[in-house]
Amino acid sequence: MMRKTKYYANTSIAEWGYAEKNALAQRVFRWCKQNLGINRRYKQLVSLSVRKNYYQPDTYGAFCPDENQVVVYYNNIKKFKLLVGTIIHEYQHSQQPVKTKYQIYSKKYGYWKNPLEVNAREIEKKYLNIVIKYLNETNRK
Repeated sequence: MMRKTKYYANTSIAEWGYAEKNALAQRVFRWCKQNLGINRRYKQLVSLSVRKNYYQPDTYGAFCPDENQVVVYYNNIKKFKLLVGTIIHEYQHSQQPVKTKYQIYSKKYGYWKNPLEVNAREIEKKYLNIVIKYLNETNRK
């Protein structure tokens, strides 16, 4: 359960444990499914996995197209906006042709100029504050 308080983009969640970060992640993920749509090209619906990453401390999340799963590495995320933004960003990858285009674009453009990454960052930026506002409005109920 999330704490009943107002959250700001730079609110520290470094001290939050798995349960609190997972509760927040599930709410953001639900918002994404309701507002960003669901890609029905996959055999299974997109899912969310919140887990630890022991090997890459600068990695906050990933999208696994084989499982159609957004993965969030909760132990690496210390700020509220980073958890919210990571889920939006990785969820956007679930809407994209990642299986067929991601590697091609990465080889041609590199990570930062890969059109799928550029688009995911744009969507993250566009919706970050909207989702934070939604979380604050629905957290008081």
